[in-house]
Amino acid sequence: MKTKTSRMLQAEKTKQLIIDTAMELLKTKTLDELTIQEICQKAHVSVGAYYHHLGSKEGIIIEIYKEVDEFFEDEIIPKFQECEPLKGMIDYLIYQVEYAEKKGVDMVRNAYKAQINNGNEFFLSSDRGLPMGLRNLVLRAQKEGKISEKVSAEKITNELLVISRGIIYCWCVSAGTIDMHENIETIVGKYLEGCKGV
Repeated sequence: MKTKTSRMLQAEKTKQLIIDTAMELLKTKTLDELTIQEICQKAHVSVGAYYHHLGSKEGIIIEIYKEVDEFFEDEIIPKFQECEPLKGMIDYLIYQVEYAEKKGVDMVRNAYKAQINNGNEFFLSSDRGLPMGLRNLVLRAQKEGKISEKVSAEKITNELLVISRGIIYCWCVSAGTIDMHENIETIVGKYLEGCKGV
Protein backbone atom coordinates (compact mmCIF):
# COMPACT_ATOMS: atom_id res chain seq x y z
CA MET A 1 0.00 0.00 0.00
CA LYS A 2 1.27 3.43 -0.96
CA THR A 3 2.34 5.62 1.97
CA LYS A 4 0.41 8.88 2.16
CA THR A 5 2.43 12.05 1.94
CA SER A 6 1.92 14.90 4.40
CA ARG A 7 0.23 16.80 1.57
CA MET A 8 -2.24 13.95 1.00
CA LEU A 9 -2.95 13.70 4.73
CA GLN A 10 -3.54 17.46 4.92
CA ALA A 11 -5.93 17.28 1.94
CA GLU A 12 -7.91 14.50 3.66
CA LYS A 13 -8.01 16.51 6.87
CA THR A 14 -9.26 19.61 5.04
CA LYS A 15 -11.96 17.65 3.21
CA GLN A 16 -13.15 16.05 6.46
CA LEU A 17 -13.19 19.46 8.17
CA ILE A 18 -15.41 20.84 5.39
CA ILE A 19 -17.78 17.84 5.60
CA ASP A 20 -17.97 17.98 9.41
CA THR A 21 -18.64 21.72 9.34
CA ALA A 22 -21.36 21.35 6.71
CA MET A 23 -22.97 18.51 8.67
CA GLU A 24 -23.02 20.65 11.80
CA LEU A 25 -24.60 23.58 9.93
CA LEU A 26 -27.18 21.28 8.32
CA LYS A 27 -28.55 20.51 11.78
CA THR A 28 -30.12 23.96 11.85
CA LYS A 29 -30.42 24.87 8.14
CA THR A 30 -31.61 23.23 4.97
CA LEU A 31 -29.22 22.66 2.10
CA ASP A 32 -30.97 25.48 0.20
CA GLU A 33 -30.43 27.91 3.08
CA LEU A 34 -26.79 26.97 3.54
CA THR A 35 -24.16 28.69 1.42
CA ILE A 36 -20.73 27.44 0.45
CA GLN A 37 -19.29 30.73 1.74
CA GLU A 38 -20.86 30.09 5.14
CA ILE A 39 -19.38 26.59 5.31
CA CYS A 40 -15.94 27.90 4.30
CA GLN A 41 -16.05 30.77 6.77
CA LYS A 42 -16.96 28.47 9.66
CA ALA A 43 -14.35 25.86 8.61
CA HIS A 44 -11.67 28.54 7.98
CA VAL A 45 -10.96 27.27 4.47
CA SER A 46 -11.07 28.96 1.07
CA VAL A 47 -13.98 28.62 -1.33
CA GLY A 48 -11.47 27.18 -3.80
CA ALA A 49 -10.59 24.43 -1.32
CA TYR A 50 -14.29 23.63 -0.98
CA TYR A 51 -14.79 23.28 -4.73
CA HIS A 52 -11.58 21.26 -5.05
CA HIS A 53 -12.77 18.68 -2.51
CA LEU A 54 -16.56 18.59 -3.02
CA GLY A 55 -17.27 20.12 -6.43
CA SER A 56 -20.71 21.54 -5.54
CA LYS A 57 -23.01 22.09 -2.61
CA GLU A 58 -24.66 18.73 -3.34
CA GLY A 59 -21.20 17.18 -2.93
CA ILE A 60 -21.92 17.26 0.80
CA ILE A 61 -24.81 14.84 0.30
CA ILE A 62 -22.69 12.52 -1.83
CA GLU A 63 -20.16 12.42 1.02
CA ILE A 64 -22.95 11.58 3.47
CA TYR A 65 -23.94 8.65 1.26
CA LYS A 66 -20.34 7.50 1.12
CA GLU A 67 -20.37 7.48 4.93
CA VAL A 68 -23.59 5.42 4.88
CA ASP A 69 -21.97 2.91 2.54
CA GLU A 70 -18.83 2.67 4.67
CA PHE A 71 -20.97 2.17 7.78
CA PHE A 72 -22.90 -0.65 6.11
CA GLU A 73 -19.74 -2.27 4.71
CA ASP A 74 -17.85 -2.09 8.03
CA GLU A 75 -20.58 -2.49 10.66
CA ILE A 76 -23.77 -3.95 9.20
CA ILE A 77 -22.94 -6.38 6.37
CA PRO A 78 -20.68 -8.52 8.63
CA LYS A 79 -23.63 -9.03 11.03
CA PHE A 80 -25.63 -10.73 8.27
CA GLN A 81 -23.16 -13.39 7.13
CA GLU A 82 -24.85 -16.23 9.00
CA CYS A 83 -28.46 -15.07 9.44
CA GLU A 84 -31.63 -16.54 7.95
CA PRO A 85 -31.82 -14.46 4.72
CA LEU A 86 -35.55 -13.60 4.61
CA LYS A 87 -35.58 -12.19 8.14
CA GLY A 88 -32.14 -10.77 7.38
CA MET A 89 -33.49 -8.64 4.51
CA ILE A 90 -36.11 -7.09 6.79
CA ASP A 91 -33.59 -6.49 9.59
CA TYR A 92 -31.09 -5.07 7.09
CA LEU A 93 -33.64 -2.54 5.81
CA ILE A 94 -34.53 -1.67 9.40
CA TYR A 95 -30.89 -0.65 9.85
CA GLN A 96 -31.33 1.59 6.81
CA VAL A 97 -34.33 3.37 8.31
CA GLU A 98 -32.64 3.61 11.72
CA TYR A 99 -29.69 5.31 10.04
CA ALA A 100 -32.14 7.80 8.50
CA GLU A 101 -33.73 8.39 11.92
CA LYS A 102 -30.28 9.01 13.40
CA LYS A 103 -29.49 11.58 10.69
CA GLY A 104 -32.84 13.32 11.16
CA VAL A 105 -35.69 14.39 8.89
CA ASP A 106 -34.04 17.59 7.62
CA MET A 107 -30.80 15.86 6.65
CA VAL A 108 -32.66 13.08 4.84
CA ARG A 109 -34.87 15.61 3.02
CA ASN A 110 -31.69 17.31 1.85
CA ALA A 111 -30.36 13.95 0.66
CA TYR A 112 -33.50 13.25 -1.37
CA LYS A 113 -33.39 16.73 -2.86
CA ALA A 114 -29.74 16.29 -3.86
CA GLN A 115 -30.58 12.96 -5.49
CA ILE A 116 -33.36 14.56 -7.53
CA ASN A 117 -31.18 17.49 -8.55
CA ASN A 118 -28.12 15.33 -9.24
CA GLY A 119 -29.63 12.04 -10.35
CA ASN A 120 -26.25 10.67 -11.25
CA GLU A 121 -24.75 7.22 -11.32
CA PHE A 122 -23.48 7.47 -7.75
CA PHE A 123 -26.90 7.46 -6.09
CA LEU A 124 -28.21 4.69 -8.34
CA SER A 125 -25.14 2.46 -8.29
CA SER A 126 -25.78 -1.10 -7.14
CA ASP A 127 -22.09 -1.42 -6.24
CA ARG A 128 -22.45 0.90 -3.26
CA GLY A 129 -22.22 -0.65 0.20
CA LEU A 130 -25.87 -0.57 1.23
CA PRO A 131 -27.32 -2.12 -1.99
CA MET A 132 -24.46 -4.62 -2.20
CA GLY A 133 -25.20 -6.07 1.24
CA LEU A 134 -28.89 -6.38 0.45
CA ARG A 135 -28.15 -8.10 -2.87
CA ASN A 136 -25.97 -10.62 -1.03
CA LEU A 137 -28.94 -11.53 1.19
CA VAL A 138 -31.22 -11.88 -1.84
CA LEU A 139 -28.71 -14.17 -3.55
CA ARG A 140 -28.45 -16.32 -0.42
CA ALA A 141 -32.25 -16.55 -0.14
CA GLN A 142 -32.42 -17.71 -3.75
CA LYS A 143 -29.57 -20.19 -3.31
CA GLU A 144 -31.28 -21.67 -0.23
CA GLY A 145 -34.61 -21.93 -2.10
CA LYS A 146 -36.39 -19.42 0.17
CA ILE A 147 -37.40 -17.22 -2.78
CA SER A 148 -37.75 -17.95 -6.46
CA GLU A 149 -34.89 -17.52 -8.91
CA LYS A 150 -37.30 -16.67 -11.73
CA VAL A 151 -36.71 -12.98 -10.99
CA SER A 152 -33.10 -11.79 -10.88
CA ALA A 153 -31.47 -10.90 -7.57
CA GLU A 154 -30.69 -7.48 -9.05
CA LYS A 155 -34.38 -6.79 -9.76
CA ILE A 156 -35.50 -7.97 -6.32
CA THR A 157 -32.79 -5.85 -4.66
CA ASN A 158 -33.86 -2.79 -6.64
CA GLU A 159 -37.52 -3.33 -5.75
CA LEU A 160 -36.69 -3.74 -2.05
CA LEU A 161 -34.75 -0.47 -2.21
CA VAL A 162 -37.70 1.25 -3.91
CA ILE A 163 -39.87 0.11 -0.99
CA SER A 164 -37.41 1.21 1.72
CA ARG A 165 -36.67 4.55 0.03
CA GLY A 166 -40.40 5.14 -0.39
CA ILE A 167 -40.97 4.49 3.30
CA ILE A 168 -38.15 6.88 4.21
CA TYR A 169 -39.62 9.47 1.81
CA CYS A 170 -43.05 9.17 3.47
CA TRP A 171 -41.35 9.55 6.86
CA CYS A 172 -39.78 12.81 5.61
CA VAL A 173 -43.10 14.08 4.22
CA SER A 174 -44.85 13.28 7.51
CA ALA A 175 -42.12 15.14 9.46
CA GLY A 176 -40.98 11.90 11.06
CA THR A 177 -44.36 10.77 12.38
CA ILE A 178 -44.78 7.41 10.60
CA ASP A 179 -43.42 4.20 12.10
CA MET A 180 -40.81 3.15 9.55
CA HIS A 181 -39.99 -0.08 11.40
CA GLU A 182 -43.58 -1.30 11.22
CA ASN A 183 -43.82 -0.32 7.55
CA ILE A 184 -40.62 -2.19 6.67
CA GLU A 185 -41.76 -5.32 8.51
CA THR A 186 -45.25 -5.29 6.99
CA ILE A 187 -44.59 -4.18 3.41
CA VAL A 188 -41.27 -5.95 2.89
CA GLY A 189 -42.65 -9.05 4.59
CA LYS A 190 -45.57 -9.16 2.12
CA TYR A 191 -43.26 -8.47 -0.82
CA LEU A 192 -40.98 -11.35 0.17
CA GLU A 193 -43.98 -13.67 0.56
CA GLY A 194 -44.81 -12.86 -3.05
CA CYS A 195 -41.22 -13.66 -4.09
CA LYS A 196 -41.51 -17.22 -2.82
CA GLY A 197 -43.76 -18.41 -5.62
CA VAL A 198 -43.03 -16.00 -8.45
